[in-house]
Amino acid sequence: AYSTAQMLLTMGTVSGMQYSSIYTQQEIAFRDAIQDGVKTVEVSSPKLPEGSQWERNVRNSFEGGKATETTYNGGTKLYRIGDKNGGFWTTDTPPATEFEWRVKYAIKQEWGNNASNLYEITIPKGSSITGLAGKVGPQGMGLYGGGQQVYIDFNSVPDSWLNVMKLK
Repeated sequence: AYSTAQMLLTMGTVSGMQYSSIYTQQEIAFRDAIQDGVKTVEVSSPKLPEGSQWERNVRNSFEGGKATETTYNGGTKLYRIGDKNGGFWTTDTPPATEFEWRVKYAIKQEWGNNASNLYEITIPKGSSITGLAGKVGPQGMGLYGGGQQVYIDFNSVPDSWLNVMKLK
């Protein structure tokens, strides 16, 4: 048994499904450290409850349901179009047009993403982000996918790593 001081509760919405997760201190999604006088943060891969609808939604967004846990280190940039509050990011250079973005990343308009902002995460030296990485799966209706996507625990990314650019 753990006391409430040893627990972390996360809540959110993924692909329209609400979720909540409870982690022990040993499972908390990131940890701070001082290394050579530089504060570092290690953002761990999101914990997907096995067999849950949340896990199925995330896995089904990858081509053939295949994703590999991958760690990205300092200097790596991740991008997301729309808003920060979503787990799906990419290491690909952002597309030139909204049309290209919707097709390559299989983003349906009815999901409510108006493509108004480009979010960029720059991982500082000594820090890392681990996530599930693979090719975007198709969503039908001309949304072919094929771009690279990374599913991360975006709630654990420090705001200081983010740069926001208006697109519209």
